[in-house]
Formats: sequence, C-alpha cells, structure tokens
Amino acid sequence: MSIMRNFLNMIILLCVCLNWCFTEGAEKRESGKVLDSYTIQVSSLFPSSSSCVPSSKVSNTKSSLRVVHMHGACSHLSSNKDARLDHDEILRRDEARVESIHSKLSKNIADEVSKAKSTKLPAKNGIILGSPNYIVTIGIGTPKHDISLMFDTGSDLTWTQCEPCLGSCYSQKEPKFNPSSSSSYHNVSCSSPMCGNPESCSASNCLYGIGYGDGSVTVGFLAKEKFTLTNSDVLDDIYFGCGENNKGVFIGSAGILGLGPGKFSFPLQTTTTYNNIFSYCCGCRIHTLKYFC
Repeated sequence: MSIMRNFLNMIILLCVCLNWCFTEGAEKRESGKVLDSYTIQVSSLFPSSSSCVPSSKVSNTKSSLRVVHMHGACSHLSSNKDARLDHDEILRRDEARVESIHSKLSKNIADEVSKAKSTKLPAKNGIILGSPNYIVTIGIGTPKHDISLMFDTGSDLTWTQCEPCLGSCYSQKEPKFNPSSSSSYHNVSCSSPMCGNPESCSASNCLYGIGYGDGSVTVGFLAKEKFTLTNSDVLDDIYFGCGENNKGVFIGSAGILGLGPGKFSFPLQTTTTYNNIFSYCCGCRIHTLKYFC
C-alpha cells in the first residue's frame, strides 16, 4: 500500500509539473522566446529491480570511475539495511537539494565574492541538505588503500576519515586510511599558500575544518597524497583532508569527493592531467551502474 501511495504521489507531481511546463511554454511562444523540451520516461517512476544493471562502459582510452547509487544494488554499501532510504525520504532530500541550489542562485554574486575573500579556513564551508547519494571508489596512498567516497558538487575539498581518530569518527564500511602506513603522504605546512589560516595549525601542520548545513562536521589535517583512479591513472600530490574528528550522516562511506567550485576541487586539481575535461553521469534508477570520466 505504501509503494502504491508513493507512486500515486509521483504521478500527481508529474502532472503538476507538466501543466506548469505547458503554461510556461504557451507564454514563451507568445513572447517569441526559445523553448527547451525535456522527455521523462514514465517507466522511470516505477520501482526498479533489486539487481545491478550494467551500462555501456566508456572507451578504454579514457579514464573512468564507476558511479553507483549508494542505496542501489551496485553499491557494496547497500548491504546495510538500516541505512537505506525509502522513496519518501529520497524525494524529500531531492527537494531540499533543489531548494538549496535555488537559494544559492538567488544570492547576489558580489556578496558571494566578498564571503569567499573573508574565508579563513583552507576549505570553503559547504552546505549539504541530507547527503549525496552517489559514490565512487578510488585508491589513496602507497601502497594503495581503496576507499568509497560520496561525490558532492556543493563543496570542493575531498576528505576521508583517518587513523587515529583523535575526536570522534562515524562507522564506515571499509577500514579507515592510516597516513602513517603510506610512504607518499605529506602534511601541508602552515607556511604554504594553500593553508588558508596559518593560525589554525598543529606543530606547524595546517588544519582544515568544514561545517555542513545539516550539522555534519569534519576536522583534521590538510595534506597531499597519491590518488589512484585506475591502474594507468595515478595522480600525485592531490590536496585532501585527513579527517580525525568527523560527525554526520555519511552512511558508511569513507568521506567526500569534492566536485564543487574552489581551489581544492578534484576537477580543478586534475585540469592539467585531463586537459580541462571532466564529466559524470548519474543513472535514472538507483540500481544502474554509471561512470564519470
């Protein structure tokens, strides 16, 4: 009965959206404005199967990572039944994220620039309503240690939980990264121009801190490390956060892959390697396997 009620709610929402689109379209046609059209498959509203559905892989000549929905059958984190979201909660988080994006777009650009200049932390504070839903698995350190990160387009700093947890750490599926076991790990010095606040240091090592809108926080050392995307794609000296005090709703993942605007953004740090080309694809269904490259 609950599934049928959720489905009817989505149908009603779709009808309201279509009615709004038709009304807006008529007004734009009268004013001579160019129209954009979008096609929504009705089948995407039905519950998907519980098995992982592979998609066409990108060309072998390109670097790529698997993108999976963390609550779908393709995710190794989905075995945690207590962490799964029902359809109502997924829709609520989608709505909250859209409202957050609209709120950001409505702000004055000059105010945003002013705020960015006054930021003292090396990582810009981000706002996440709910949690990102898609994860990628990458290797970090030497020897390589695999971690699953939720990718977030609203914040720039990539971070993962690290041993030892001096404050508190949430439960994650994989073993935590231990920087003392990696020969390629380096803390960022307080004298580095990448350290946004030289006063926030520990034994001359730069610290970072991020507070999210839902109350989640991560605090730790700003560092550089080797990231392994594929066997042939190994990136040296990627800036990231080694979090030793982390609290929040990160649902079994090891941390965040930051894709948002900012100097620590993963796409920005790899512009030279990939010639300023970066893209990602998210499946319409949570059990579909996709890629970003």
